[in-house]
Amino acid sequence: MLPRKILLATDGSESAQPAEVMAVDFANLAGAAEVTVMTVVRPMDFSRGIGHVPRPAGELDEAQAMLDVVAERLRGRLSGQGARVGTKVVHAWSPAGAIASMAHEGGECSLIVVGSRGHGGFGSLVLGSVSTGVLHEAHCPVLVVKPE
Repeated sequence: MLPRKILLATDGSESAQPAEVMAVDFANLAGAAEVTVMTVVRPMDFSRGIGHVPRPAGELDEAQAMLDVVAERLRGRLSGQGARVGTKVVHAWSPAGAIASMAHEGGECSLIVVGSRGHGGFGSLVLGSVSTGVLHEAHCPVLVVKPE
């Protein structure tokens, strides 16, 4: 059974692009798939009594602009009749939690696709914290794509 609702979580970095390719490949195999490209913007943290406050609108606009570029790249590679690409900027403290929640919003997601970035040394031997968190919190299959 091929995934028809795919959630691609990205930070827009070059190392995340192999995950884009994999999400499109699955969408093309499935045909009329729906791909949602999302990114998580963390709130600013002020520990002196203010708590967490939203990022300035300009930063949210930059996040949306990045998603628009990624979505357009995906649309250019989709071959399935009726395939769709949407975008979503999510404002949340926990990226992994937000990705898992988004996967279950509006019906079950068939597949979450995320990238994995190594940080050199010992860090390159383990998955990134967001990828690991998504693996633990998601209730659907998760594909972690390493950079080429």
